[in-house]
Amino acid sequence: MLLKIRLFGIVRESLNTHLLELKLDGPILSDDLVGILKNKYEIFNKLSHFMLAVNETYCTENVAIQESDDLAIIPPVSGG
Repeated sequence: MLLKIRLFGIVRESLNTHLLELKLDGPILSDDLVGILKNKYEIFNKLSHFMLAVNETYCTENVAIQESDDLAIIPPVSGG
């Protein structure tokens, strides 16, 4: 399964890309995906918080991820 994850803010800047592509075997849950990202990319461990959005909805519970899902990582933002 090939997942495409859109990146924003500090994550996008740190990884110098707007899109991550992860090739994974079999189905995956959102909590497992977050764990994979934390293991593979140090930036996710440095952030105090970030959200995973699946099909334009923030994950508030563990959900099954499908290859066709629209995935995005939303880091903390500040404004003025």
